[in-house]
Amino acid sequence: MTEIWPTSYEKLISHAEDKHTNSIYVSEENHCEHRAVNNDRDYVNHIKIDGKVIPKACRDTKRVDFLLINETKKTAYFIELKGSHIKDAFEQLEVTDMHLKPLLKEYAVQWRIIYHSRTTRLRTNEVNQYCRKHPCLIIHNTPMEEHI
Repeated sequence: MTEIWPTSYEKLISHAEDKHTNSIYVSEENHCEHRAVNNDRDYVNHIKIDGKVIPKACRDTKRVDFLLINETKKTAYFIELKGSHIKDAFEQLEVTDMHLKPLLKEYAVQWRIIYHSRTTRLRTNEVNQYCRKHPCLIIHNTPMEEHI
């Protein structure tokens, strides 16, 4: 079987939709939105992982929705946009991290889960323990806006 995940940084960023110094980058799906504000006009790669890097046909392959790479500040953001099932996003983040973090050795990798369900249970022991174990993770109700 052919390798599904990119095997080099160059192959990964060849999928970038935006390779610019835009003032804002929007990742949206499942009625969720992550807005990355780029006030410093840093050079950023905005990559759709689900459906672009990893084709939709690969249904069994867990992956996040987007990857945002701030080349100037050497920070990468794995972004998962969730309707409700927050715990499902944990595996998506971990699998993506396992495959892509080796390509991002020079970058501080951050994880984001943005959700829209009002009934999502975020205060469970399992979710709290997971957040303590992964301090790079922020879980936020939609829309999330952050300065990158």
